Parts: sequence; C-alpha cells; structure tokens
Amino acid sequence: MFNRDSRIYFVGIGGIGMSALAAIFATQNIKVSGSNICEDPILEKLRQKGITVFIGHDKNNIDNDIDVVITTNVIKEDNPEIIAAKEKGIPIIFRKHALKKLADSMMSIGISGVHGKTSVSAMIFECLKRGGFDPNAAIGGIVKSYNSNYNVGKSNIFVFENDESDGCCIEASAKIRVLTNIEPDHLDYHGTFEAIKELFDHYIAETHKDGAAFMCINNKEVYKLYSKYKKEKKLITYAYKAFARERDGLYADIKYINFLPEAETDYFSYNLKRSKSHSGWLFDTRMHDGSVLKDLQISYYCEHAVQNMTAAIAICDYLGMDHSKIRNVISECNGVERRFMKLGDIDGALILEDYAHHPTELYEVFRECKHMASVRGGKFIAVFQPHKYSRLKDFLDEFVNTMMEPKISIITPVHKASEDPSMGVDSDHFAELVKKRGHKSVFRVNNYSECKRIIEDHIKTNDVIMYAGAGSDVVKWGREFSNFQESRI
Repeated sequence: MFNRDSRIYFVGIGGIGMSALAAIFATQNIKVSGSNICEDPILEKLRQKGITVFIGHDKNNIDNDIDVVITTNVIKEDNPEIIAAKEKGIPIIFRKHALKKLADSMMSIGISGVHGKTSVSAMIFECLKRGGFDPNAAIGGIVKSYNSNYNVGKSNIFVFENDESDGCCIEASAKIRVLTNIEPDHLDYHGTFEAIKELFDHYIAETHKDGAAFMCINNKEVYKLYSKYKKEKKLITYAYKAFARERDGLYADIKYINFLPEAETDYFSYNLKRSKSHSGWLFDTRMHDGSVLKDLQISYYCEHAVQNMTAAIAICDYLGMDHSKIRNVISECNGVERRFMKLGDIDGALILEDYAHHPTELYEVFRECKHMASVRGGKFIAVFQPHKYSRLKDFLDEFVNTMMEPKISIITPVHKASEDPSMGVDSDHFAELVKKRGHKSVFRVNNYSECKRIIEDHIKTNDVIMYAGAGSDVVKWGREFSNFQESRI
C-alpha cells in the first residue's frame, strides 16, 4: 500500500485521529501532506514536522505524485479532493486501514468500547511513558502532560484508540485488546444495538493466539462475551466497586453498567475514597497474583476514572512493570483535554468543560459537578450541546432525565455533524420535554451572547458551570466565557 519514501495525503488532516497518524508517518521517511477545512492549533505542530497543510479542500491540492489518499467516513464522496484522486487513479483508503498498517507493524495495544477509549488510551500511554517503556501512541485527545495526541517512541509498543463508531476496532488488529464497555451508540452507522454487540463479539473472537484481551466486566454485555470466550482466548478481567452507588437511583436504572462478578475479576479496585481536596481518589487494587496495592492515588475527578485506571494498572502489570513503579506512575498521570477540564474561575465560580455527549457519560459528569457544587456551597449550571440529531433522537428520554440534574440547564443548537436536521427532534423539542418533566430553570439559547447573558444573570460565588458536549460551539463558548487560552505548540 505504502512504504518509506511514499507520499501520503490526508483529507481532513486536522482531525484528532488523522493528525496523530500523519505525525507518526512523517517520522518514517514518508512524505505527508493534507488539507483541513479551517485552521486549528494542532496544524502548527504538524507544520513543524515538515508536513504541508492546505486550508480548504481543493482539487488542485491533489497532484500526480501522491501515492495514496487517506480519508474518513466523515468526508463525503463529492469532496473535490476525493473526486480528483479518483480521476487520477490514486488509491483512496480509510483511516482505519492506515491505522491497521501501524498496528500490524508493532506490538500494539488497542483500546475499544463505547465510552472511555480516549481516557483509557491516554492513561495506558502515560503510565508506560512514565514507567520507561516509551511507547508509540495515537490518542483521540490531547494528553495534557505532553501537550500532544501522539508519541513517537523508541520501543516497539503502539498504544492506540480503536474506535467502534465505524467498525475500526475489527480492522486494526491489536495484539493486546482492551474492551471498556458495550452500550447502544452510533446507531446512525450500526443500525441496531445487536449489530454493535456483534461487532464487539468479533473483536474478542479475533483476539490473537499470542495476545490477550482485557475486559471490564462491570459491564453486563462485556461479561457475556467474557463468559462466551474465556475457555478459547486469553481473557483478563478488570472491574471496580462503585463508590456509594446504592444511593444513586437514577444511575442504577442505566441498563448496561454497575455489574460486579467480583469472584471472576483478575484486577479489582475497591475501597474508594475521595481525596481531601475532592480532586482525586484513593483506592486499593487486588492484582492478578492476589497481592493488593493499597492506598493508590490518582488526580482525576469522576469516579469512573478509577475503573479506567484499573485497566492501565492491568496492562502495566501484564507488561512486567514493577508494582512500586505502577503506584508512582498512576499518581503522576494528568489526563486528557476536554475531560472534566478546568477552564478557569470567574468571581469564585468554577468553569469546566467535558466531551460527554452520550447520556451515560453526561450523567457521570453531571453527578460529579453536583457533588462539587455541594461541597463548594454553590449551585450547578450546565450548558449542553447535543451532538447529532440521530443521537438525540435515539436517546431522547435518557437525555431528558440527565438534564434534570443541573439547577440551571442551558441547551444549545444541535451540532449536526453533516446530518439532515429533519429527524423530528431538535433542541427546541428537547428543551420543552425537560420543562415538561418538571425542571423550572431550562433555557434554550441560539448563540454565545444569549448563553453568556443567562449565565451572568444567575452565576454566584462557588457555583460550578459545566460546558458539555462534543460539538464545536460549546467548546468555543466555554473558552470565551472563561478567557481560557489553549496552547498546543
């Protein structure tokens, strides 16, 4: 397909996944170039590596010397660069096939699941990096400690996020696999939950004979796959015992999580306690060999970070990292941008942002925000941008339930992500349903100025304000309101 001295062109090179691959290929004597629809801080880092980046998609960017064009399922067939490549007879492949080439060439660790892929990938990468393994990595977010979404290491280890949204997880065949959870999502692509379960069934069934799959059996669907394949494959389980979950009725109603077959768990974290600052967790982890690492500490807010870190602990142990070093490296991990990230303080109110865009993710984030507001003596205000009309339609009732949690709920226009808006649901309908459910302070806004005015009318000292969603507006609005300055170069 392509080798050293090849010329590769990325359509949409500024995407978080595409930019990581472009940067890694550029270190392998491969001539890399690409285009992006607009400027982005991540592009400057690519340019510093000698990568040519065009702003805008133009057929003239595609010359005859290009050996292969890499695209994603987001790029449409009528894109001028795709059309030009076809006319010139240049092979066009998807990102997942390029990712497979990298994964097949190294001792790869792929992280898949509906939630937590980026966080777990970053944790594993950061732990291995701090532990002296110096892995290569392609992460679906900016790892804050390294200000990057990729790493070109000296080892033969490759840590990467193995996305299920377009079936990538069965294309890029990792030797070591992690499965965080299985829930309905991306139904616009997969069609049904049954299709998603079949995808992950294939993912586990294809575990390498000399590899292993690490499976979080807090999730019932993951546990079903573990039970199905445990006699055929090398499957290693991990889980955690939730903190004060019995007091949380709404969360208990979510169907696919909070399951705990403790006796079958190889790596098990328990005795969760909040740190004194309420900005992290203390816990114990029972290891595969029966030993217990006591009083481990991590600096992450949401409780599910303990579950995610248990996966990283298991991988580190599997690769032979000393237990004392595991204790040290997990305490130094610093997380990923846009995952419960502080943007700033305004007159004593805390401003945060998070990428949560599925009701399960959103509820976890909102639950932590409510706790923080309670500890601070303030109220919780949420600004949420729904991501895709199809997702809002598929999980409308769950989203309505979740938006009942903030004291003040602000709903922005849907980030349509190239979807047709005529799906019978939009932000107006969504906001009305939240009001009908009994919420007294729900606001539907159309732009930053409206959102800013509402927040300024209600904000008080010690409040917690969360800007949540995977869309672009909610990110811009939160960062503008907080005067947040990002730096990626």
